[in-house]
Amino acid sequence: MSVFAVLSFRFSSRIVAATGRVMSQQWLITTIDVLSSIVLGVGILFLTSPLVLYWWIHGNYERYLWIIKGPLPYSQFGSGSFQLWIGVSLLLLGLIFISVGIVLRQWFWQRLRKLLDDRI
Repeated sequence: MSVFAVLSFRFSSRIVAATGRVMSQQWLITTIDVLSSIVLGVGILFLTSPLVLYWWIHGNYERYLWIIKGPLPYSQFGSGSFQLWIGVSLLLLGLIFISVGIVLRQWFWQRLRKLLDDRI
């Protein structure tokens, strides 16, 4: 989990605690905050995974030969089209996770503003 997600969660949990003792709304808001942080973290992992996968395959020539001579999923890594397909798929999944995390984060802040406005 990124430092931003941890700091954001700590800051937002204090704000949620300051809004009042409405347990159902506080529980929902805290859950959405944690969920959005996790989804953003998974999205960042998916965005960086094509680089790690490329390094794992092409980092060492002996390892590359071992990988492409392996069983079925590994033997396909020798072809450039399969590596491109896997890389693009991981990037798209990362973008989808990050966009879902951003939408959840926006919903969280809108809901929190509404709670604060209702309290004032």
